[in-house]
Amino acid sequence: MASKYSLSSPTMSALSERVSADDMVGLLNEYFDAMARLVFKHEGTIDKWIGDAVMAFFGAPEPQEDHARRALRMSIEMQGELQRLNERWKAEERFARMGVPDYPGLRIGIGCHSGEANVGFLGAKSSRMDYTGGTDCGESGHGRHRGLRLRLPPPRTHATQGKERSGGDLRTGLRGRSFSLT
Repeated sequence: MASKYSLSSPTMSALSERVSADDMVGLLNEYFDAMARLVFKHEGTIDKWIGDAVMAFFGAPEPQEDHARRALRMSIEMQGELQRLNERWKAEERFARMGVPDYPGLRIGIGCHSGEANVGFLGAKSSRMDYTGGTDCGESGHGRHRGLRLRLPPPRTHATQGKERSGGDLRTGLRGRSFSLT
């Protein structure tokens, strides 16, 4: 069992059309650095970077009984981290210096799913192999591509720090599939 996670910014493409390539690369690298720290904090494995997307998984290569909890905790923390980044960039007038003073800041879309997954080296043996994951768990982790949207509450870093939240099932339909995700 594993949990697949994907994060992308629906606002990044519009921004990239309005700023220089150097500014965009600098912003992306700062954003990726912050998000990668959280993946590693929760002992996840970064699968790949795809444009503005971060793909990661939990529960492989080493099994983690709490892989789903790790992925969800990380997702909540990523929202708070992005809020801090946006506040800092606004205070530093980062977007104004990039020529987009009206830019409201980055937003992120998050997809998480847990289930059976094939994880290992995939690719062309003759040219390039990547350690990655596949199957339904991996594919439905791309929430933004599959019609799945998990809306998490705004981060409350001080009020909920160290407290466990539990109770209730989270179920959602997946477009084009005959089953629900839990």
